[in-house]
Amino acid sequence: MIGIKTEDIKMAKGYLIENRVSLVIVKDGQVIIEEVDRGIKPLFKAVLEKAEFIDGGALADKVIGKAAAMLAVKGNIKNIYAKMISESAIQVLNDNGIPVEYELKVPYILNRDKTDSCPVEKMAKYEDDTEMLIEKIKVFLGY
Repeated sequence: MIGIKTEDIKMAKGYLIENRVSLVIVKDGQVIIEEVDRGIKPLFKAVLEKAEFIDGGALADKVIGKAAAMLAVKGNIKNIYAKMISESAIQVLNDNGIPVEYELKVPYILNRDKTDSCPVEKMAKYEDDTEMLIEKIKVFLGY
């Protein structure tokens, strides 16, 4: 695909797997961000606090739900690898022309104890306005 640096996504994917991080963003052959924290918080912080650094980067993440996909679009991420991804996340990425590779596709993301949908996934389910979703996530995270 024109404009997509495939080596960045390959590097991000390898880094995620080899270093047991939860999220990594690579841009121009450099690891820009790596996180071990779980949930939406690492990507949320990257998009809100480091937008200029991640713009055009490649994201590898353990779990991508619709909210994470919407944040990736907002952060101008150009390529994504996910170990697990929800169907709605794939739809958001496809709608925005962002190539995605994944290991496991699921109908939706579960919460940590696997008894219900992830609370952030619930917030994003009927939300198509990224700015509104960001405000909801801020409240949820106490950000």
